[in-house]
Amino acid sequence: MNAMSNTARFLTTICDTLQVINSCEKLLQAENETEETLAKASLINRLICLGFTITEIGLVISGTKSEKIAFLKSLELLPKLTQMGISILVEGYQMDGSLKSRICFVSKGILSPFADLTRVASENICYDEHHYLQMNPEELKNAKRPIYEYVDYGEDIHLEIVGYRPVDIEECKKNLDHAQKIGTASASLRMIAELDLPEKIVCNIGIPVYERLWNFLNGHPAPHHTTPVSGLDLIEKIQDFDLLNCTKIPLPLHDDAVFSQIICPISLEPIRDPVRDPTQGTPNGGQLYERSAITNWLKLKQLSPMTKKPLSVDQLKPAPAVKVVIDNRLMHHKQGLIDYLNAHIGDPVPAADQTIINQF
Repeated sequence: MNAMSNTARFLTTICDTLQVINSCEKLLQAENETEETLAKASLINRLICLGFTITEIGLVISGTKSEKIAFLKSLELLPKLTQMGISILVEGYQMDGSLKSRICFVSKGILSPFADLTRVASENICYDEHHYLQMNPEELKNAKRPIYEYVDYGEDIHLEIVGYRPVDIEECKKNLDHAQKIGTASASLRMIAELDLPEKIVCNIGIPVYERLWNFLNGHPAPHHTTPVSGLDLIEKIQDFDLLNCTKIPLPLHDDAVFSQIICPISLEPIRDPVRDPTQGTPNGGQLYERSAITNWLKLKQLSPMTKKPLSVDQLKPAPAVKVVIDNRLMHHKQGLIDYLNAHIGDPVPAADQTIINQF
């Protein structure tokens, strides 16, 4: 198979592994029976999907005939269809009406599993066509390609094989190239969806960071000159905006010059509550992790993700100096958000709001 198929296989392996890890995290963080049930179903099915991916790689490396791998890909369609239904349920259950959750539902609940299903179907075609190309002249002479047509039975219409025709090598090459391109594009699209790029693109293009932060924290559009912030709304919102109480760094601040340099290797997100891995024994105190991420990791396996040495939650070392840097940066952005809101304080206040403000 050419480099395009290898690209698709590489992206698929990464996505399948990340999805297994994500399902494990959701299972550990489940707050009720419904979330736990959905997380278990997702984890089991994603492990099955990862198993198919690993098996395919093993068969390719061992030089197995394409005909047998094509049969494996046809079996893989079932767990991929199942995952589409599970993803819709999982992401739909987490929707809260905000723009972020709606985009997440479309990208991870629909786009990602559909792209993955398309990839598997395309790769199935690739292996079928490659099987013809592997035939010797004598086998190719006797090989026949089925002809499918829709047959009308009155009440029902079925797609059936109505005959066979000779195999054309040039047609095989054309079909193979077309299917490989679709498979690689589908794998890339799935990776884009899994990395939350649709959410970042839709929510962030051309929007100032504090407008995105308002949108993220409130779940509704930030104030523009066409939708002014009333004095009452501003008073209430400033009281609510204590970024130091955030358990995670808000998404609009992930590209910040400081936060983007302090990334947890497990969650792959900026660290809010930093702890160090003492098993590394480095002069700076060891690898930094998000406390909740490494704690969840150690619930599954009491080994350091970096050194593979025994590690328990009690051994984790706080990183107070780093936490001060993070807190100070959050305070900086809190003031920036307040300044952004203050820029709208002169907008007209609706009469109903002004009546309430006068009572303070």
